Amino acid sequence: MLLHTKPLFLLFLLFLVMPATYAQNAAVNGTITDVVSKEPLIGVTVFLTTTLDSDSRIGSVTDIDGKFSIANVSPGDYKLNASYVGYELVTRNITMGSDPLDLGNITMQQSSKQLGNVVVQSTVLQSQQNGDTSSFNAGAYKTNPDATAEDLINKMPGISTADGTIKVNGEQVKQVLVDGTPFFGDH
Repeated sequence: MLLHTKPLFLLFLLFLVMPATYAQNAAVNGTITDVVSKEPLIGVTVFLTTTLDSDSRIGSVTDIDGKFSIANVSPGDYKLNASYVGYELVTRNITMGSDPLDLGNITMQQSSKQLGNVVVQSTVLQSQQNGDTSSFNAGAYKTNPDATAEDLINKMPGISTADGTIKVNGEQVKQVLVDGTPFFGDH
């Protein structure tokens, strides 16, 4: 007889505890719109953090109508955060009970922060090898304003001049093109 009462007692406890755990969690709902245009904002990140543990987060993202729903929220005190690129962060303290909580319409204001000037910098390509042809960018080499073409050529790596001839890595150059047009050498 003792064998049959123990499973019945455990089953009875399970039925008592089960409805209590499911009844405690509810959902937080709301809609997020632009404060000026009143248009719904799509893709706003909305999350709740508990006041006891700010690392513990649950959240959602707004749909095409700006609506969000965060399910299975246990009763307690929370901080609601809504963030969206180009808009000010919205925070609200809420207290969650066992019933669903509808926050209604939450408006977000566009951020008035302006970025400073943006400067894009790049390095100039000095040379490029295409098969047996070497191409050099003359603007990538610094020379004096009164420099000659020979001064520029001598600054390029692997190129030297002597007695009016140009040599690259010890071999004499037979033709030089400037912007694709023959400058001197075999035509």
